[in-house]
Amino acid sequence: MAEKISQPEQQIYDTAARELISYEDACRQVIDGMVVAGIREEEIGPVYEKALRSIQEREAANAKGEFDEVATSKEDYHHWYDASKPDTAAWSHLRRKLTEKIGEDGTSTIHQESGKVVGLLADPAMKKLTHKGLVVGYVQSGKTANFSAVITKAVDEGYRFIIVLAGMYNSLRRQTQERLNSDVVATIQSAGKHVCTLTSIEGDISSDADHLLNALRTKGNVSVVFAVVKKHSGRLKNLLKQMEAANREGLLDDAPVLIVDDESDQATPNTAKEDQKCSGINLCIRKIWDQVQQGSYVAYTATPFANVLMDPNDDERYTEYVDSEGPEDSEEEIIEHYPGLYPSDFIYALERPKGYIGASRIFGTPLWATEDEDGALDDGVDIDALRDIEDWEADILRPPTPKEERAGKKYEPEMVPSLQDAVHWFMIATALRRLRTGKKQHSSMLIHFSYRVQTHFEATDVIEEYIDELKKAYDTPEINEAMQNLYEHEVARMQVTRPDESYPAWDELKLAVGQAIRETKCIVDNGSSEERLEYDDAAPATYVVIGGNTLARGLTLEGLISSYYLRTSKTYDALLQMGRWFGFRPGYDDLIRLWTTRDLQDDYRHLAGVEDEIREEIRAVGSTPKSVGVKIRTHPGSLQVTARN
Repeated sequence: MAEKISQPEQQIYDTAARELISYEDACRQVIDGMVVAGIREEEIGPVYEKALRSIQEREAANAKGEFDEVATSKEDYHHWYDASKPDTAAWSHLRRKLTEKIGEDGTSTIHQESGKVVGLLADPAMKKLTHKGLVVGYVQSGKTANFSAVITKAVDEGYRFIIVLAGMYNSLRRQTQERLNSDVVATIQSAGKHVCTLTSIEGDISSDADHLLNALRTKGNVSVVFAVVKKHSGRLKNLLKQMEAANREGLLDDAPVLIVDDESDQATPNTAKEDQKCSGINLCIRKIWDQVQQGSYVAYTATPFANVLMDPNDDERYTEYVDSEGPEDSEEEIIEHYPGLYPSDFIYALERPKGYIGASRIFGTPLWATEDEDGALDDGVDIDALRDIEDWEADILRPPTPKEERAGKKYEPEMVPSLQDAVHWFMIATALRRLRTGKKQHSSMLIHFSYRVQTHFEATDVIEEYIDELKKAYDTPEINEAMQNLYEHEVARMQVTRPDESYPAWDELKLAVGQAIRETKCIVDNGSSEERLEYDDAAPATYVVIGGNTLARGLTLEGLISSYYLRTSKTYDALLQMGRWFGFRPGYDDLIRLWTTRDLQDDYRHLAGVEDEIREEIRAVGSTPKSVGVKIRTHPGSLQVTARN
C-alpha cells in the first residue's frame, strides 16, 4: 500500500517538483505564500517544519538502502531523488491506471523499483550532467510498465524530451507507441502539461524539426516532447537531424533528455569488426546521445549479455572515413569523438515480479537443485508445461537449410501428432479458461518453426487447412474422441500437482471448445505479411499466430496459452528472447503448454541458471560498472553467450 503522508508534506513535495527546487526551499515558499495570504507564521511554521523533517528523514532512510542492489559507484553517487516520495502529478494518474489493471500489490512494486531507477538518472536540475545505465528485467515481465513509470516520474521531476527506441520492427514500434500513448502521454496531459508527440501509431519520426523546435521554445516546464522511434538508420538519422537543429538554437541546453532504449541488446551494440569502426545503428545512437546536453540514457533488456560485454573504453573516439576530392579511391580521415553506450554509471537488476513465470519455473535451474530426504529433486519446476516434440516430427516441420535446398530437399510440412495435440489443446484450454472466468478474453497460440519468411506461409497453409477441417468435423466421433482423450490425460496430470483444483467433465466443456474452434483465426506475422496482429479489447481475439523474427523479441501475444517451438539458436540472448511463453498467466497458469524438443529443453534449463546467476552478479558487484565486470557462465557445449560480433 502507498505510504500515508500529511497534507503539509504533500504540499512541499508538489512545490519542489513543480518549481524544481529543494524540499527546504519548497517548505519556505509554501510558508511565505500562506503568510502573504494572511496566515500568521507562528501558527503554520512549526507544522511545515515538522513536515519537512519527516520528508528529510524519509529521504535519508531511502538513501541508505536505495543502491543496495545496484551496480554503481555508491560512495560518490549524487543522491537527488527521494524514491519513497508519495505520488507526484503525472505518476499519480498512471498509478491509478496501473492499479485498475494489475492491482495495488503489483503497482506498489512498480512504484518502488521505478523510483530506484529514477534516482539513478542524472539530476535534471544539474547542468551538463549525463548518466548512462542499464536496467535488466525478465522476458515478458512488464519492463514496459517499469519504464513507463520511470518516464512519468522523470517528467514530474523536470525531464522535457523523452525518446523511446522501440526495437527493429514496425509491429513492435507500433505496439510500444500505442501502449505509451495510453499509459504515459495521456497521464502527462492529465497532469496539466502539453505533450508534443513527434511520432504516432501510424507514423515514425520525420526529419522536419518544426514541432520539436516550437515545443522547446516554450518557456517554463509545461511542454514535454515525446517520440517512439524504430531502431532503423533512416529513422534515427531523422531524429539526429531534429536534435542538431535544436542544438543550433541552444534549445537542448535547458531541456533534460531521457533516452529509453528498449531491447537494448539488439542492434544497439557495436557489431563492426574493425576497432575504429561503428556499425550503422550503433553510430546513429552514439551521435544522438552526443547531442544530449543534460540527461540520461537507460538501456532496458531481459538479456543483458551483449550490453555488459561492451567495451567500457569505447567512449574515446570513432574514426570516420569520407571521400575527399582528388584522385580516385582516395579517402580523408576524420576523427570524431562520440560517446560509447556501455552502462558506465549504473546497472540495476529488477526483482522477479510476483506471479511471473520464467525459465526456472518451466525448465528448472540445475545449478540450484537440491534433493529432499527421499531423494526427490527440487530444481525449481512448479509449472507442468513441457511436452515433447519427437526428433522425427521436428525433421518434418523444420525447413531445410539452404545447403539442403541446393541438394534438392523440399519443404513439405504436415500435421504431425504433437502439433495436432498442441492445436487441440489451444482450443480446449481457451474454452476452459473462458468457462472459469465467465467471459471472453484474448487467447493466442504461438507456432515458431524458423526465421525464414516464406516457410511461415507454407506452414500456415497446413495449419489453416487442419483448423478448417476441425470447424467442419468437430462433432464427428473421431475428433471428439481425440480431443476428449487429450483433455482427460491432461487433467490427470494437472491434478497430480493441483489436487484441490476441479476440472469440468468433457461433456460440460465440449460446447465451449466448439465455440473456440469456430472463432479461431490463423495470422501470419512477419515482414511480408499483409495482415497484422491486433488485439482489440472490445472484440477478444482467438489467434493461432505463425511467425519468426517479429515474434521473437518484444512483441506480446495476449493470452498466450499454447506454444509450439522448434527454432534453434546458438546464443543465449536469442533463445531467451524467443520465449514468448514466459510472463504472467493469472488464473490459468496450469493451462499453459509448450511443445518443444528435448535438446531445446536442455538449453533452456541451462539458461535458467545463467539468468539467475547474472542477476546475482549485478547485485553483488557493488561498484562502478566501468571498473568491475559482470561474470557470465559459459555453456559446456555449443551455445555462445551472444553473437560473436
